[in-house]
Amino acid sequence: MDTKSLELLEFDHVKAQVAQYASFELGRRAIADLQPLTDYNLIQERLAECAEARRLLSVLPDFTIGAVTDIRPAVSLAAQGRVLEPWELLEIATTLQSVAATRHRIEQMREELPQLWSIAETLSDLTALALEISRGIGPSGEILDTASPRLRDIRREMVDQRRDLITRLEQFIASPEGHHLVSDTVVTQREGRYVIPIKSELRRELQGIVHDVSNSGATVFIEPWIMIEPGNALRELELEERTEIERLLRERSKALGMHREEVAHDIEVMTRLEVAIAKARYAHEAKATEAKLITQQTGSLPILDIRNARHPLLGPVAVPLSLKMGNDLTVLVVTGPNTGGKTVLLKT
Repeated sequence: MDTKSLELLEFDHVKAQVAQYASFELGRRAIADLQPLTDYNLIQERLAECAEARRLLSVLPDFTIGAVTDIRPAVSLAAQGRVLEPWELLEIATTLQSVAATRHRIEQMREELPQLWSIAETLSDLTALALEISRGIGPSGEILDTASPRLRDIRREMVDQRRDLITRLEQFIASPEGHHLVSDTVVTQREGRYVIPIKSELRRELQGIVHDVSNSGATVFIEPWIMIEPGNALRELELEERTEIERLLRERSKALGMHREEVAHDIEVMTRLEVAIAKARYAHEAKATEAKLITQQTGSLPILDIRNARHPLLGPVAVPLSLKMGNDLTVLVVTGPNTGGKTVLLKT
């Protein structure tokens, strides 16, 4: 069908209505790209998918494909050696779990949904991979201590080292030697190092490294010499922590990249299922009836038999119409006054 005819029929508006029932962006885009089909077998296939989706929703009204995003670009980058960010791994794991859950739920109804199951059974079950790549990653993308035993041990050492360092600095501030030097009794940080605020005019009385000066110039932030080694030890632990996190992300990204083709296939299949579900939800709300295709006999003319059809954009106020064409009736002339329903008839 040519573009002009589709515009006149407001086909894009109908697709936009269907797209409102899609639960994720890929589904909405796929619906927007739909075009009328002419292949008999393909039409029958799509009708069967929609009919079974309606059957599925009649049993499970709250059924949804789940949280699915287009993870293909990220997985492709992982396959090329890029280390993914924690939030990316979390998003991918969520999608992989949705894939496995969708496959499982449709499998439970495979006898009633043979067409949908023939599609869903090709989905991968990467639940184990999803659990592995998301293990130890918090909901905001933070790396938790449970990500690895080594990371847990490093962080415990960091806690002990930091506590010891701060305690020693606080003791110095409270001591007679340090109390008269400080402009404040709070241990603070500058450039990742723990420092104490010293009155600028007394800076020479404390040996150490100056890491910062206050805006007024009245205070200098000094790391005492005696705290350099403990500070270095803490810094080394922080570097070990970063190295361990990078190792974890690299290993998980590599494991994920090995499944690039499966993931690409799964996203395509999930999108196809989502389109069928969205069509079914729309069909239910519109009280639509499945079209029936009849194989044309050799030498006979096609038959179009429309019964109580309603224009989908007019909603419940539309006046149903019936029309049968074919055999001896191959041309129809529509005439009548303005606002008499000619356009609605033709578009329907």
